[in-house]
Amino acid sequence: MHALIPSSEGGESLFADGLALAEHLRAAAPDAFAQLTRTAVPFSLSLPDADLYAERPLIQLSVRGEVAAVHYNSRSIAP
Repeated sequence: MHALIPSSEGGESLFADGLALAEHLRAAAPDAFAQLTRTAVPFSLSLPDADLYAERPLIQLSVRGEVAAVHYNSRSIAP
């Protein structure tokens, strides 16, 4: 993302670096980090022409143990 004309005020954002946050969690709370890499969380979305469902851990690791993805969507996370 970039701004064609940056503002001198503001700077607030709803975006966060999920990969950096996951690495911070790994360092600060390794047990919680491990739990979030092992626990499948359901995501569900019903649309007029499709019902979508997936289960995956919130933090996905690569085969080398690196954080590969952070899965979170507040509109489709299911109980």
